[in-house]
Amino acid sequence: MSKRIVISFVAVLLGALFVGVSYAKPLAPTIRIGVLTTSSGPLYFAGAVQKAATKLAAEDLFDDGVKTSLFYEEIGSADPKAALRRLKADDVDVVIGPIDSVSTKTVLQANIKDPVSIISASQIADEIDGSVDGTNWIFRTATTISQDNNALVELLARDKKSSVALVTGTDSYSLAARRTLAFGLTFSGVNNLSLFSMNELKALRKTRPDVLVIATMEESVPFMNQMADWVDGVKKVYLIPGNMANYSMFPWVENLAGAQGIAPTDAASSSFRSRLASAMDKPYLVNSSNSLVFALGKRIYDSIMLAGGAYRSGDSALGFRNRLAQAKADNRLLFSSDGYYRAQKYTIYRYGSGGLFAPVGIFERDTP
Repeated sequence: MSKRIVISFVAVLLGALFVGVSYAKPLAPTIRIGVLTTSSGPLYFAGAVQKAATKLAAEDLFDDGVKTSLFYEEIGSADPKAALRRLKADDVDVVIGPIDSVSTKTVLQANIKDPVSIISASQIADEIDGSVDGTNWIFRTATTISQDNNALVELLARDKKSSVALVTGTDSYSLAARRTLAFGLTFSGVNNLSLFSMNELKALRKTRPDVLVIATMEESVPFMNQMADWVDGVKKVYLIPGNMANYSMFPWVENLAGAQGIAPTDAASSSFRSRLASAMDKPYLVNSSNSLVFALGKRIYDSIMLAGGAYRSGDSALGFRNRLAQAKADNRLLFSSDGYYRAQKYTIYRYGSGGLFAPVGIFERDTP
């Protein structure tokens, strides 16, 4: 049996009980928001973040004159399709979707009839399609892996180096990155691009590229164990977004010094971190070096605020969906026609001699 929670953020003034109709203020719009939470399984930690972030956003929307009713459906150990059907039965205006790709795909299969807008606040697979009869119904407030890798391509293209070597691991993530990076670098005008796998390190050692891109993922340590001295001689070294890690415990840390990488900029301010940690009843999280909780919380918070800002009382599902599709920030549309997030800024990180990376700048794409 699923556990259902409904919370309404509506302030009632006692004095209003004694005020005649002619003095009553117009009712503020109330947006009904469904949230598909995950509080069990491998991603169990997300449930508390989802609930805390949505409540913070609801409080702030109320301060802005927008009332909310939040409907939570747990899918960690339940059927996502049934959960979405229950939310639709509650006549929600928008759904904050699951945090994983598999559940998102399942939810979208149940969203074909009488679709409702779904906002995805986590990094889900590129190929997920939320369209119904040619109209997109899913909006992402997090970039995809391909978008992040294409951002790195654009950063590399600005350097205008003549030769680039790309080395990739043998896992599916690395191979997918290889396709995205190779296509992007070639399309951006890099004519001297060489591709190598972990099985071709002897051949890689014979080259002298201007730029090395490391996309070896779980095989990064074996790669550096074998190639650290050679890496030290490459002018510029980049790690793809998912490849950056703490390498301080390895003997070749100095060979990695100067290497760079990018990652989506963490937009969670110190005040938001404090509020979220307090709402989760875990104030010690403020001092945690793990930004995953706060990054996810901020995207969920932003998703709720975005929905509240787009909502108009009496809207049809399609009318609300169309307003979401036209949302802007800094005079730029937030979403592409198929719902991909277009407003992401990236932080550039550089490795020091101790095997740790630190931010050194901000990068914004020309073609999001």
